Amino acid sequence: MTIIRKIALMILLASVVLVGCMSHHHTIGRGPSANLQVSKRQSYLLSVVPMGELDTKGMAKGSDNYEIYTRADVLDYCIALLTCGLISTRRVTVTR
Repeated sequence: MTIIRKIALMILLASVVLVGCMSHHHTIGRGPSANLQVSKRQSYLLSVVPMGELDTKGMAKGSDNYEIYTRADVLDYCIALLTCGLISTRRVTVTR
């Protein structure tokens, strides 16, 4: 196996293993009463500066009881890898 293939395999394995390690659950009020979900992707420049506005209260459409689930998936790691870490992303899902 060539060195490039070994490196590509290591990156692929690392991205698969690391996928589940970045997730957060927040329950607002009593939590979701229906299974209505809205998902959007939040982007950051240098992992600090938000690029665009993501309003979870607006995604809940005025509901007082909902759940926010934030996670990084394989696509997020690929974006960070392709931009050499300049841009990082995460998926935010609101269930109301």
